[in-house]
Amino acid sequence: MTAQLARYSPNKATEVNRPACVGFAHHRADLVPAFRIFGGTGAVASVSADPIQWIRWLPYLLDQKTGPFRADRRIISECPVVRPLQKAMMKQTVKRVVSAVLRAPAVWPAVRLSLGTLAAVYARLERLRTADESCRAEQEQFQAKCRDLFAGRTVLYGPFAGLKYPALRSFGSTLYPKLLGSYEHELHPTLEVILRRPYNAVVDIGCAEGYYAVGLARHFPGAAVYAYDTDAEALQQCVEMAALNGVRVTPGGFCDRARLAGLSLGDRALVVSDCEGYENELFDAALADQLRRHDFLIETHDFICIESTQNMLDRFSPTHHCVLVESVDDILKAYRYEFPERNNFTLAERRQLLGEQRPTIMRWVFASARDRS
Repeated sequence: MTAQLARYSPNKATEVNRPACVGFAHHRADLVPAFRIFGGTGAVASVSADPIQWIRWLPYLLDQKTGPFRADRRIISECPVVRPLQKAMMKQTVKRVVSAVLRAPAVWPAVRLSLGTLAAVYARLERLRTADESCRAEQEQFQAKCRDLFAGRTVLYGPFAGLKYPALRSFGSTLYPKLLGSYEHELHPTLEVILRRPYNAVVDIGCAEGYYAVGLARHFPGAAVYAYDTDAEALQQCVEMAALNGVRVTPGGFCDRARLAGLSLGDRALVVSDCEGYENELFDAALADQLRRHDFLIETHDFICIESTQNMLDRFSPTHHCVLVESVDDILKAYRYEFPERNNFTLAERRQLLGEQRPTIMRWVFASARDRS
């Protein structure tokens, strides 16, 4: 039995006769086009739908190479018997290889070593899984304690004690130190000095949800308070916090030198800044001189620009008396900070409760105006 194969090239077509068992086309009515075989520049073939014919062509299909001809992968998908046979042949091949390898005398020590390693890895992963479950339980217990402690969403201690939060959410910093009143505890002596001064206006650049802006507005009810932040969601919560606490703030987005210099600040104003390194561009020497009658509390970000603190000192020192304040590490806070509620928390939980998760020791420059005339 033979079949004709039509082979095509760019210039001519030729006919080649090959045995039908090779799987090439029979141009009879009972044949169903099923796949293509490519050889050289290309060849087209049709295959019988008869399973017996498939079995006769099986050796060539399984091999997928017949001399200069190569079977298309669709052959495998069309044939009803090729895939099961391929799987069976693959299993047999794998079994033979494994059997031959395991008969080698040097293999079993390696197998035992590998299994021992795998067992150790499994044991390690199991310990991690168990530890992770334990950590989750401890974290849930800690969160439950905090929910009970801060159920009223009100700052408990510090200069802003009594400040109410509209939601248990903080932007750009940890929430629990703010609600406890330990947030930036290093600045509390400076804030005591600030709260005794008669400011006509307060400007908070980088106000987040309003901890300082609204807290200061409560202490200076007659002052104009301007709150700036580039995060619209944080700014919205600042407005909501002001309304909840019965004060008013004027919100704004980005604050540059022109906007700050153009504000009506009265005789004495306080400018609070936490703008993630932008202080180096915002507070130049000219602005410091222009606002020489006002006080500044600036958080510097030396981990962003190593010269931040030095820049602020250099630019404000000619017109202001400058004091430098440094932050305390979170671990030291867990040991040192005394609050009545700390007794309900373990030492590890105190670190979470009081920790502010700063990338490094932070600094603040408090620049107090020399000239009040």
